[in-house]
Amino acid sequence: MITKSTNVCFSEIENINELRCSRFPVNRRKKINPVKFQTVRKATPTAIAGLLFSTASYNNTIQNNVTRTLSRSSGAEFIGLIRQIKNYFQEHPNKRKSLSTSIAKHITSIDTVLKVLDWGTSRKIREAFDATVMLLAECGNVIISTLNRLPKIESDNKDLLILEKKWEILITSIACASNIPAQKRFDAIVELIPDSNRRSVKTAIIDAFSIMEDEIDVEFIKNQLKQFLSDSEHDEYVKEYAKEALEDMQE
Repeated sequence: MITKSTNVCFSEIENINELRCSRFPVNRRKKINPVKFQTVRKATPTAIAGLLFSTASYNNTIQNNVTRTLSRSSGAEFIGLIRQIKNYFQEHPNKRKSLSTSIAKHITSIDTVLKVLDWGTSRKIREAFDATVMLLAECGNVIISTLNRLPKIESDNKDLLILEKKWEILITSIACASNIPAQKRFDAIVELIPDSNRRSVKTAIIDAFSIMEDEIDVEFIKNQLKQFLSDSEHDEYVKEYAKEALEDMQE
C-alpha cells in the first residue's frame, strides 16, 4: 500500500475531523460619515460662494485625515493579526486548537492566507502541516480565492518544493473547511485537475476527495478519481494512489 511519509502526534488530534485532515497515515486520511454643511440663509452670494469653496476644502481635509487614520488602523490590525498567527505557530501543538477559531475569523484577505502558508512551510515550526490546515480550514471562502493567487508550479521555480507543499496544504485545507458548502469545495478542487502536473498536487487532490467522501456523492468522486487511472496519466505512482483510494470507497 502506498502512503505518504508523515509525522504527527495523536495528542493534537481531538476529534474525527482533525484525524481525517491530519498528516497521520491512517487509511489514507479518510474517515479519520460624511461632513454636512448648512449655509446661513441671509448670506450674500459672494459669501456663500467663498464659504462653499472653504467647505469643500474642509471636507477634503477631513476625508484625507479619515483615510490616513483608517490606513494606519488597518496596518496596525494587520500587524497585530500577523503577530497572533506567529504566536499560534509557536504554541505547543496541544494548545493550537483553542486558538485557531479566534484567529481564523480575522483572516479575510488572500495576502494573509499566503502569509499563513509561508509559516506552514517553515522547517522551524513543529507539525507545521497540521497546524496550517487546522487554521486555514476555519477561514472560509478566502482560501478558495487564494487558489487564483498562489503561483503555478513550474519546473524552473527555485522554490519548487516549498511551492508544492503550499499547494498540498491549501488543497487539504479546502477539503477540510466544513464551514464552506461541500459542493463548492469539491468543484474548486476538481477544477485543479487539468493543470495539475506534479505528483504531490495530484496525490493531494486524491486525498482531498477521500476526505470529502462523506459529504459528496461517492459516484461523483469516483468519476474524478478515474481520471488519474486513464492512459493520459503517465505517473504509475499516482495511478496506484488513485486506485487504492477508489478501492477504499468500494469497501
